[in-house]
Amino acid sequence: MRWRYVGKCVLCGLLCLPAAGAQDKSDIPESMPSQQPAPQQTVPAQAMPKDHLAWELAGFKIKLGVQVGLQVVGEWNSWWNLAQTFAPTSDFDPNRYWFEGYVDTGFTVHKQFNDKLSFAGGVSAIASGNARKDIFDAGDSGRVLFETAYAGVTAKLSPDVTLALSGGSQKYKVGNGMLLSNASGNGFERGATVFGPRLAWKNTGILQFSCKRVELSGFYLEPNELTSGDSHTKIAGADAQVELRPSEFVGVAYVTAFQSEYPYIQAPATLIPNGRDGLQVINPYLKYSPAKNRLPGLMVMADYAYEWNPRINMQAWAFSGEVANTFVKTRWMPTLSYTYRYYSGDNPKTGQLERFDALYYNGTPTSFSSGSNGSLAFYNSNINLQRLGLNLVLSQRDFLDVMYFHVLASQLNSPIQFGQGFRLTFENGVPSVITGVPNARLADDFFIGYTRVVNRHTYFNAGFAYSFPEKGFDMITNGSDKQWPGAYANVVFNF
Repeated sequence: MRWRYVGKCVLCGLLCLPAAGAQDKSDIPESMPSQQPAPQQTVPAQAMPKDHLAWELAGFKIKLGVQVGLQVVGEWNSWWNLAQTFAPTSDFDPNRYWFEGYVDTGFTVHKQFNDKLSFAGGVSAIASGNARKDIFDAGDSGRVLFETAYAGVTAKLSPDVTLALSGGSQKYKVGNGMLLSNASGNGFERGATVFGPRLAWKNTGILQFSCKRVELSGFYLEPNELTSGDSHTKIAGADAQVELRPSEFVGVAYVTAFQSEYPYIQAPATLIPNGRDGLQVINPYLKYSPAKNRLPGLMVMADYAYEWNPRINMQAWAFSGEVANTFVKTRWMPTLSYTYRYYSGDNPKTGQLERFDALYYNGTPTSFSSGSNGSLAFYNSNINLQRLGLNLVLSQRDFLDVMYFHVLASQLNSPIQFGQGFRLTFENGVPSVITGVPNARLADDFFIGYTRVVNRHTYFNAGFAYSFPEKGFDMITNGSDKQWPGAYANVVFNF
Protein backbone atom coordinates (compact mmCIF):
# COMPACT_ATOMS: atom_id res chain seq x y z
CA MET A 1 0.00 0.00 0.00
CA ARG A 2 1.41 3.38 -1.03
CA TRP A 3 0.53 6.20 1.37
CA ARG A 4 0.94 9.35 -0.65
CA TYR A 5 0.10 11.72 2.21
CA VAL A 6 2.84 10.21 4.36
CA GLY A 7 5.28 11.20 1.64
CA LYS A 8 3.94 14.73 1.73
CA CYS A 9 4.58 14.72 5.47
CA VAL A 10 8.28 14.17 4.81
CA LEU A 11 8.27 17.01 2.30
CA CYS A 12 6.48 19.59 4.40
CA GLY A 13 7.31 18.40 7.91
CA LEU A 14 3.61 18.00 8.66
CA LEU A 15 0.87 15.59 7.60
CA CYS A 16 -1.96 17.25 5.73
CA LEU A 17 -5.22 15.67 4.60
CA PRO A 18 -7.17 18.06 2.36
CA ALA A 19 -10.49 16.41 2.91
CA ALA A 20 -10.29 17.12 6.63
CA GLY A 21 -9.67 20.84 6.20
CA ALA A 22 -11.84 21.39 3.15
CA GLN A 23 -14.68 23.89 3.00
CA ASP A 24 -18.25 22.57 2.74
CA LYS A 25 -19.69 23.72 -0.58
CA SER A 26 -22.66 21.39 -0.72
CA ASP A 27 -25.19 24.19 -0.74
CA ILE A 28 -23.77 27.68 -0.57
CA PRO A 29 -20.32 28.90 0.45
CA GLU A 30 -19.53 27.74 3.98
CA SER A 31 -18.60 31.24 5.16
CA MET A 32 -22.17 32.42 4.65
CA PRO A 33 -23.95 32.07 8.03
CA SER A 34 -27.19 30.88 6.48
CA GLN A 35 -28.48 29.68 9.85
CA GLN A 36 -28.76 33.27 11.01
CA PRO A 37 -31.85 35.17 9.78
CA ALA A 38 -30.83 38.44 8.15
CA PRO A 39 -32.57 41.72 9.01
CA GLN A 40 -35.81 41.63 7.04
CA GLN A 41 -36.01 45.38 6.50
CA THR A 42 -32.78 45.53 4.46
CA VAL A 43 -34.19 44.18 1.20
CA PRO A 44 -37.92 44.12 0.37
CA ALA A 45 -39.35 40.62 0.17
CA GLN A 46 -39.80 39.37 -3.39
CA ALA A 47 -41.81 36.50 -4.81
CA MET A 48 -39.64 33.53 -5.74
CA PRO A 49 -39.46 33.10 -9.51
CA LYS A 50 -40.41 29.82 -11.15
CA ASP A 51 -37.69 27.17 -11.00
CA HIS A 52 -37.02 26.18 -14.62
CA LEU A 53 -34.84 23.26 -13.49
CA ALA A 54 -37.70 21.46 -11.74
CA TRP A 55 -40.66 19.64 -13.24
CA GLU A 56 -43.03 16.73 -12.65
CA LEU A 57 -43.31 13.65 -14.87
CA ALA A 58 -45.81 10.84 -14.22
CA GLY A 59 -45.97 11.83 -10.57
CA PHE A 60 -42.18 11.95 -10.17
CA LYS A 61 -40.83 15.34 -9.03
CA ILE A 62 -37.46 15.91 -10.72
CA LYS A 63 -34.99 18.67 -9.82
CA LEU A 64 -31.82 19.41 -11.73
CA GLY A 65 -28.95 21.21 -10.02
CA VAL A 66 -25.71 22.82 -11.14
CA GLN A 67 -23.02 24.43 -9.01
CA VAL A 68 -19.82 25.99 -10.38
CA GLY A 69 -16.92 27.29 -8.29
CA LEU A 70 -13.80 29.23 -9.33
CA GLN A 71 -11.06 30.16 -6.85
CA VAL A 72 -7.57 31.57 -6.54
CA VAL A 73 -5.46 30.73 -3.45
CA GLY A 74 -2.12 32.11 -2.29
CA GLU A 75 0.15 30.89 0.52
CA TRP A 76 3.43 32.33 1.80
CA ASN A 77 5.91 30.55 4.12
CA SER A 78 3.71 27.46 3.85
CA TRP A 79 3.90 25.03 6.81
CA TRP A 80 5.69 27.78 8.78
CA ASN A 81 8.73 27.14 6.55
CA LEU A 82 9.40 23.82 8.34
CA ALA A 83 10.65 22.26 5.10
CA GLN A 84 13.85 24.31 5.50
CA THR A 85 14.61 22.33 8.68
CA PHE A 86 13.21 18.85 7.95
CA ALA A 87 13.54 18.61 4.15
CA PRO A 88 16.19 21.16 3.12
CA THR A 89 17.02 19.33 -0.13
CA SER A 90 13.41 18.97 -1.31
CA ASP A 91 13.35 22.26 -3.26
CA PHE A 92 9.86 22.85 -1.86
CA ASP A 93 8.81 26.44 -2.57
CA PRO A 94 6.82 27.71 0.46
CA ASN A 95 5.49 30.69 -1.54
CA ARG A 96 2.94 29.85 -4.22
CA TYR A 97 -0.46 30.56 -5.73
CA TRP A 98 -2.79 28.34 -7.73
CA PHE A 99 -6.26 28.20 -9.28
CA GLU A 100 -9.09 25.80 -8.43
CA GLY A 101 -12.40 25.01 -10.04
CA TYR A 102 -15.24 22.51 -9.99
CA VAL A 103 -18.59 21.81 -11.63
CA ASP A 104 -21.15 19.83 -9.61
CA THR A 105 -24.23 18.74 -11.56
CA GLY A 106 -26.95 16.18 -11.08
CA PHE A 107 -30.63 15.57 -10.33
CA THR A 108 -32.90 14.35 -7.55
CA VAL A 109 -36.18 12.45 -7.90
CA HIS A 110 -39.07 12.21 -5.45
CA LYS A 111 -42.26 10.21 -5.73
CA GLN A 112 -45.14 10.07 -3.23
CA PHE A 113 -46.97 6.83 -4.02
CA ASN A 114 -49.62 7.31 -1.33
CA ASP A 115 -49.92 8.75 2.15
CA LYS A 116 -47.75 5.93 3.55
CA LEU A 117 -45.02 5.23 0.97
CA SER A 118 -42.54 7.52 -0.83
CA PHE A 119 -39.37 7.17 -2.90
CA ALA A 120 -36.33 9.47 -3.19
CA GLY A 121 -33.13 9.17 -5.19
CA GLY A 122 -30.49 11.12 -7.03
CA VAL A 123 -27.36 11.08 -9.15
CA SER A 124 -24.63 13.71 -9.38
CA ALA A 125 -21.07 14.05 -10.67
CA ILE A 126 -18.26 16.52 -9.98
CA ALA A 127 -15.55 17.66 -12.35
CA SER A 128 -12.72 19.35 -10.42
CA GLY A 129 -9.14 20.39 -10.92
CA ASN A 130 -6.23 22.68 -10.11
CA ALA A 131 -4.02 24.79 -12.32
CA ARG A 132 -0.44 25.24 -11.00
CA LYS A 133 1.03 23.41 -8.00
CA ASP A 134 -0.88 23.73 -4.75
CA ILE A 135 0.36 23.76 -1.18
CA PHE A 136 0.87 19.97 -1.26
CA ASP A 137 3.08 20.38 -4.32
CA ALA A 138 0.37 18.66 -6.39
CA GLY A 139 -1.55 20.24 -9.24
CA ASP A 140 -2.22 20.65 -12.94
CA SER A 141 -4.55 17.71 -12.44
CA GLY A 142 -8.24 16.92 -12.04
CA ARG A 143 -10.92 14.25 -12.24
CA VAL A 144 -14.53 13.73 -13.30
CA LEU A 145 -16.18 11.34 -10.82
CA PHE A 146 -19.65 10.44 -9.58
CA GLU A 147 -20.44 12.17 -6.28
CA THR A 148 -23.84 10.68 -5.42
CA ALA A 149 -25.93 7.79 -6.74
CA TYR A 150 -28.51 6.74 -4.18
CA ALA A 151 -32.09 5.56 -3.73
CA GLY A 152 -34.34 5.12 -0.74
CA VAL A 153 -37.88 4.43 0.38
CA THR A 154 -39.80 5.78 3.38
CA ALA A 155 -42.80 3.98 4.86
CA LYS A 156 -45.16 5.62 7.34
CA LEU A 157 -46.26 2.72 9.53
CA SER A 158 -48.53 4.88 11.71
CA PRO A 159 -49.03 8.60 12.38
CA ASP A 160 -46.01 8.57 14.73
CA VAL A 161 -43.86 5.76 13.32
CA THR A 162 -41.68 5.91 10.19
CA LEU A 163 -39.24 3.42 8.65
CA ALA A 164 -36.70 4.52 6.01
CA LEU A 165 -34.12 2.54 4.04
CA SER A 166 -31.53 4.02 1.65
CA GLY A 167 -28.32 2.99 -0.02
CA GLY A 168 -25.65 4.02 -2.49
CA SER A 169 -23.32 7.00 -2.66
CA GLN A 170 -24.73 9.79 -0.50
CA LYS A 171 -23.96 12.33 2.20
CA TYR A 172 -24.44 11.22 5.79
CA LYS A 173 -23.51 12.80 9.13
CA VAL A 174 -23.65 11.43 12.66
CA GLY A 175 -24.47 13.93 15.41
CA ASN A 176 -22.60 17.21 15.10
CA GLY A 177 -20.06 15.76 12.65
CA MET A 178 -17.17 15.24 15.08
CA LEU A 179 -16.33 11.78 13.66
CA LEU A 180 -18.47 10.95 10.60
CA SER A 181 -19.35 13.67 8.10
CA ASN A 182 -17.03 14.62 5.23
CA ALA A 183 -16.13 11.31 3.63
CA SER A 184 -14.57 12.20 0.26
CA GLY A 185 -10.96 12.95 -0.55
CA ASN A 186 -10.16 16.23 -2.29
CA GLY A 187 -6.95 17.67 -3.68
CA PHE A 188 -3.98 15.75 -5.12
CA GLU A 189 -5.12 13.99 -8.31
CA ARG A 190 -8.70 15.30 -7.88
CA GLY A 191 -7.81 18.98 -7.51
CA ALA A 192 -10.01 21.61 -5.79
CA THR A 193 -7.76 21.31 -2.74
CA VAL A 194 -9.21 24.11 -0.61
CA PHE A 195 -12.68 24.18 -2.17
CA GLY A 196 -13.19 20.53 -1.20
CA PRO A 197 -16.46 20.04 -3.11
CA ARG A 198 -16.64 16.28 -2.58
CA LEU A 199 -18.38 15.19 0.64
CA ALA A 200 -20.37 12.00 -0.01
CA TRP A 201 -19.62 8.45 1.09
CA LYS A 202 -18.71 6.05 -1.72
CA ASN A 203 -21.16 3.42 -0.52
CA THR A 204 -23.77 3.37 2.24
CA GLY A 205 -26.58 1.33 3.67
CA ILE A 206 -28.75 3.24 6.16
CA LEU A 207 -31.82 2.02 8.05
CA GLN A 208 -33.74 4.58 10.15
CA PHE A 209 -36.66 3.96 12.52
CA SER A 210 -38.39 6.96 14.08
CA CYS A 211 -41.18 7.18 16.63
CA LYS A 212 -42.29 10.69 17.54
CA ARG A 213 -39.05 12.44 18.59
CA VAL A 214 -36.87 9.34 18.85
CA GLU A 215 -34.83 8.10 15.88
CA LEU A 216 -32.79 4.88 15.79
CA SER A 217 -30.36 4.33 12.91
CA GLY A 218 -28.06 1.59 11.74
CA PHE A 219 -25.47 2.31 9.07
CA TYR A 220 -22.77 0.86 6.85
CA LEU A 221 -20.30 3.34 5.32
CA GLU A 222 -17.38 3.30 2.89
CA PRO A 223 -15.44 6.57 2.45
CA ASN A 224 -14.65 7.91 -1.02
CA GLU A 225 -10.91 8.25 -0.48
CA LEU A 226 -8.24 9.29 -2.95
CA THR A 227 -6.95 6.53 -5.20
CA SER A 228 -3.42 7.56 -4.18
CA GLY A 229 -4.22 7.04 -0.48
CA ASP A 230 -7.09 4.56 -0.22
CA SER A 231 -7.14 2.87 3.19
CA HIS A 232 -10.01 0.52 2.17
CA THR A 233 -11.82 1.42 5.40
CA LYS A 234 -15.29 0.02 6.05
CA ILE A 235 -17.42 1.32 8.92
CA ALA A 236 -20.59 0.12 10.63
CA GLY A 237 -22.51 1.46 13.57
CA ALA A 238 -25.73 2.57 15.24
CA ASP A 239 -27.09 5.93 16.35
CA ALA A 240 -29.87 6.80 18.81
CA GLN A 241 -31.08 10.41 18.76
CA VAL A 242 -33.84 12.34 20.54
CA GLU A 243 -35.12 15.59 19.02
CA LEU A 244 -35.40 18.26 21.72
CA ARG A 245 -36.62 20.97 19.35
CA PRO A 246 -36.26 21.45 15.59
CA SER A 247 -32.48 21.35 14.85
CA GLU A 248 -31.78 20.56 18.52
CA PHE A 249 -30.99 17.05 19.72
CA VAL A 250 -29.17 14.71 22.07
CA GLY A 251 -27.85 11.33 21.06
CA VAL A 252 -25.22 8.62 21.26
CA ALA A 253 -23.55 6.65 18.49
CA TYR A 254 -21.49 3.45 18.35
CA VAL A 255 -18.99 3.16 15.49
CA THR A 256 -16.61 0.41 14.46
CA ALA A 257 -14.06 0.30 11.64
CA PHE A 258 -14.30 -3.44 11.00
CA GLN A 259 -11.88 -3.28 8.05
CA SER A 260 -9.06 -0.82 7.35
CA GLU A 261 -5.48 -0.57 6.14
CA TYR A 262 -5.03 2.90 7.65
CA PRO A 263 -1.77 2.94 9.69
CA TYR A 264 -1.25 4.43 13.14
CA ILE A 265 1.92 5.95 14.60
CA GLN A 266 3.05 5.30 18.17
CA ALA A 267 5.60 7.43 19.99
CA PRO A 268 8.34 7.95 19.25
CA ALA A 269 8.10 6.71 15.65
CA THR A 270 6.68 3.20 15.43
CA LEU A 271 4.35 2.58 12.49
CA ILE A 272 1.43 0.23 13.22
CA PRO A 273 0.18 -1.25 9.91
CA ASN A 274 -3.61 -1.49 9.60
CA GLY A 275 -3.87 0.33 12.92
CA ARG A 276 -7.48 1.46 12.42
CA ASP A 277 -8.68 -2.10 11.73
CA GLY A 278 -10.92 -3.13 14.65
CA LEU A 279 -11.37 0.40 16.08
CA GLN A 280 -14.49 0.92 18.22
CA VAL A 281 -15.95 4.26 19.34
CA ILE A 282 -18.70 5.51 21.62
CA ASN A 283 -19.79 9.08 20.73
CA PRO A 284 -22.42 10.94 22.82
CA TYR A 285 -23.36 14.38 21.48
CA LEU A 286 -25.65 17.35 22.16
CA LYS A 287 -26.96 20.46 20.43
CA TYR A 288 -29.34 22.47 22.62
CA SER A 289 -30.62 25.96 23.37
CA PRO A 290 -31.03 25.88 27.17
CA ALA A 291 -32.87 29.22 27.57
CA LYS A 292 -35.02 29.54 24.48
CA ASN A 293 -37.41 32.11 25.96
CA ARG A 294 -34.95 34.32 27.84
CA LEU A 295 -31.93 33.96 25.51
CA PRO A 296 -33.26 32.79 22.13
CA GLY A 297 -29.85 33.15 20.49
CA LEU A 298 -27.96 30.94 22.97
CA MET A 299 -26.77 27.55 21.70
CA VAL A 300 -24.66 24.86 23.38
CA MET A 301 -22.93 22.02 21.52
CA ALA A 302 -21.00 19.18 23.15
CA ASP A 303 -19.33 16.01 21.84
CA TYR A 304 -17.34 13.25 23.51
CA ALA A 305 -15.66 10.23 21.94
CA TYR A 306 -13.99 7.25 23.60
CA GLU A 307 -12.00 4.94 21.31
CA TRP A 308 -10.54 1.50 21.97
CA ASN A 309 -8.96 -1.33 20.03
CA PRO A 310 -7.82 -4.36 22.07
CA ARG A 311 -5.91 -5.76 19.07
CA ILE A 312 -3.27 -3.00 19.36
CA ASN A 313 -3.78 -2.03 23.04
CA MET A 314 -5.36 1.35 22.17
CA GLN A 315 -7.45 3.70 24.31
CA ALA A 316 -7.99 7.33 23.25
CA TRP A 317 -10.53 10.06 23.78
CA ALA A 318 -11.66 13.51 22.66
CA PHE A 319 -14.00 16.25 23.85
CA SER A 320 -15.51 19.29 22.18
CA GLY A 321 -17.64 21.97 23.82
CA GLU A 322 -18.99 25.15 22.26
CA VAL A 323 -21.15 28.00 23.58
CA ALA A 324 -22.50 30.60 21.14
CA ASN A 325 -24.96 33.44 21.45
CA THR A 326 -26.58 35.46 18.67
CA PHE A 327 -27.73 38.90 19.77
CA VAL A 328 -30.83 38.92 17.58
CA LYS A 329 -31.97 42.45 18.51
CA THR A 330 -28.55 44.08 18.08
CA ARG A 331 -27.34 45.76 14.91
CA TRP A 332 -25.51 43.33 12.61
CA MET A 333 -26.85 40.44 14.73
CA PRO A 334 -23.42 39.52 16.13
CA THR A 335 -22.81 35.91 17.13
CA LEU A 336 -20.09 35.40 19.73
CA SER A 337 -18.78 31.90 20.33
CA TYR A 338 -16.20 30.13 22.46
CA THR A 339 -14.99 26.58 21.74
CA TYR A 340 -12.67 24.24 23.62
CA ARG A 341 -11.50 20.93 22.15
CA TYR A 342 -9.16 18.20 23.33
CA TYR A 343 -7.87 15.26 21.25
CA SER A 344 -5.59 12.85 23.09
CA GLY A 345 -2.06 12.14 21.93
CA ASP A 346 0.14 9.12 22.52
CA ASN A 347 2.00 9.15 25.83
CA PRO A 348 5.61 8.11 25.03
CA LYS A 349 6.04 6.83 28.61
CA THR A 350 3.43 4.07 28.31
CA GLY A 351 3.16 0.94 26.18
CA GLN A 352 -0.44 1.78 25.34
CA LEU A 353 -1.52 3.77 22.26
CA GLU A 354 -3.47 6.89 23.27
CA ARG A 355 -3.41 8.76 19.95
CA PHE A 356 -6.94 9.78 18.89
CA ASP A 357 -8.23 8.86 15.41
CA ALA A 358 -10.50 11.67 14.13
CA LEU A 359 -11.94 9.51 11.32
CA TYR A 360 -13.97 11.55 8.76
CA TYR A 361 -14.93 14.70 10.65
CA ASN A 362 -16.49 17.93 9.38
CA GLY A 363 -13.41 20.11 8.87
CA THR A 364 -15.08 23.35 7.79
CA PRO A 365 -13.84 26.53 9.54
CA THR A 366 -17.00 26.90 11.66
CA SER A 367 -17.11 23.21 12.59
CA PHE A 368 -14.20 20.99 13.67
CA SER A 369 -11.16 22.51 11.98
CA SER A 370 -8.10 23.10 14.19
CA GLY A 371 -7.07 26.49 12.90
CA SER A 372 -7.13 28.60 9.76
CA ASN A 373 -3.92 27.71 7.90
CA GLY A 374 -3.17 25.33 10.75
CA SER A 375 -6.23 23.24 9.86
CA LEU A 376 -4.27 22.01 6.82
CA ALA A 377 -1.63 20.64 9.21
CA PHE A 378 -3.40 19.61 12.44
CA TYR A 379 -5.57 16.56 11.90
CA ASN A 380 -7.45 16.62 15.24
CA SER A 381 -5.07 14.28 17.03
CA ASN A 382 -2.67 15.17 19.87
CA ILE A 383 -4.22 18.64 19.79
CA ASN A 384 -6.09 20.81 22.24
CA LEU A 385 -7.34 24.22 21.25
CA GLN A 386 -9.47 27.20 22.09
CA ARG A 387 -11.40 29.14 19.47
CA LEU A 388 -13.08 32.53 19.67
CA GLY A 389 -15.51 33.49 16.93
CA LEU A 390 -17.44 36.57 15.83
CA ASN A 391 -20.00 36.44 13.01
CA LEU A 392 -21.72 39.57 11.71
CA VAL A 393 -24.73 39.98 9.41
CA LEU A 394 -23.77 43.31 7.87
CA SER A 395 -26.81 43.25 5.61
CA GLN A 396 -29.09 40.70 4.04
CA ARG A 397 -26.37 40.21 1.43
CA ASP A 398 -23.13 40.75 3.37
CA PHE A 399 -21.60 38.54 6.06
CA LEU A 400 -18.33 38.73 8.00
CA ASP A 401 -16.62 35.96 10.03
CA VAL A 402 -13.66 36.49 12.36
CA MET A 403 -11.95 33.64 14.24
CA TYR A 404 -8.96 33.16 16.51
CA PHE A 405 -7.45 29.73 17.30
CA HIS A 406 -4.97 28.99 20.11
CA VAL A 407 -3.52 25.52 19.37
CA LEU A 408 -1.44 23.33 21.70
CA ALA A 409 -0.12 19.77 21.69
CA SER A 410 -1.81 17.44 24.15
CA GLN A 411 1.34 15.30 24.63
CA LEU A 412 4.94 16.50 24.42
CA ASN A 413 7.52 14.63 22.32
CA SER A 414 4.72 12.68 20.67
CA PRO A 415 3.70 12.64 17.00
CA ILE A 416 1.33 15.39 15.97
CA GLN A 417 0.71 13.26 12.87
CA PHE A 418 3.14 10.76 11.33
CA GLY A 419 6.43 11.35 13.12
CA GLN A 420 7.17 14.97 12.27
CA GLY A 421 10.22 16.47 13.92
CA PHE A 422 11.96 13.09 14.07
CA ARG A 423 15.35 13.74 15.70
CA LEU A 424 18.09 12.23 17.85
CA THR A 425 18.79 13.64 21.31
CA PHE A 426 21.23 12.79 24.09
CA GLU A 427 20.53 12.73 27.82
CA ASN A 428 23.49 11.97 30.11
CA GLY A 429 25.31 10.71 27.05
CA VAL A 430 22.52 8.24 26.16
CA PRO A 431 20.98 8.69 22.68
CA SER A 432 17.20 8.55 22.18
CA VAL A 433 14.79 9.23 19.35
CA ILE A 434 11.92 11.69 19.86
CA THR A 435 9.22 13.27 17.68
CA GLY A 436 6.66 16.02 18.09
CA VAL A 437 7.46 19.16 20.08
CA PRO A 438 9.12 19.75 23.48
CA ASN A 439 6.79 22.65 24.30
CA ALA A 440 2.98 22.45 24.03
CA ARG A 441 2.44 25.79 22.26
CA LEU A 442 2.06 25.12 18.52
CA ALA A 443 0.40 28.07 16.81
CA ASP A 444 -1.94 31.04 17.05
CA ASP A 445 -4.19 31.35 14.01
CA PHE A 446 -6.37 34.22 12.83
CA PHE A 447 -8.99 34.16 10.09
CA ILE A 448 -11.30 36.76 8.56
CA GLY A 449 -13.79 35.86 5.85
CA TYR A 450 -16.28 37.92 3.86
CA THR A 451 -19.28 36.68 1.86
CA ARG A 452 -21.38 38.72 -0.56
CA VAL A 453 -24.66 37.36 -1.90
CA VAL A 454 -24.53 38.94 -5.36
CA ASN A 455 -27.91 37.47 -6.30
CA ARG A 456 -29.88 34.28 -5.60
CA HIS A 457 -27.52 32.31 -7.85
CA THR A 458 -24.13 33.97 -7.24
CA TYR A 459 -21.94 34.18 -4.12
CA PHE A 460 -18.58 35.89 -3.69
CA ASN A 461 -16.16 34.89 -0.92
CA ALA A 462 -12.79 36.22 0.15
CA GLY A 463 -10.68 35.38 3.16
CA PHE A 464 -7.34 36.03 4.80
CA ALA A 465 -5.58 33.76 7.29
CA TYR A 466 -2.45 34.29 9.37
CA SER A 467 -0.71 31.64 11.47
CA PHE A 468 1.98 32.45 14.05
CA PRO A 469 4.26 29.52 15.02
CA GLU A 470 4.81 29.35 18.75
CA LYS A 471 7.50 28.01 21.10
CA GLY A 472 6.97 24.33 20.24
CA PHE A 473 7.99 24.93 16.63
CA ASP A 474 10.64 27.49 17.58
CA MET A 475 12.47 24.93 19.70
CA ILE A 476 12.67 22.20 17.04
CA THR A 477 13.69 24.59 14.23
CA ASN A 478 16.11 26.76 16.24
CA GLY A 479 13.96 29.75 15.36
CA SER A 480 13.93 29.25 11.58
CA ASP A 481 10.13 28.85 11.47
CA LYS A 482 8.19 31.76 9.99
CA GLN A 483 4.73 33.29 10.14
CA TRP A 484 2.38 31.78 7.57
CA PRO A 485 -0.12 34.07 5.78
CA GLY A 486 -2.60 32.92 3.16
CA ALA A 487 -5.56 34.30 1.22
CA TYR A 488 -8.27 33.17 -1.18
CA ALA A 489 -11.05 34.63 -3.30
CA ASN A 490 -13.79 32.70 -5.05
CA VAL A 491 -17.10 32.96 -6.80
CA VAL A 492 -19.75 30.23 -6.67
CA PHE A 493 -22.73 29.93 -9.02
CA ASN A 494 -25.61 27.84 -7.70
CA PHE A 495 -28.64 26.79 -9.79
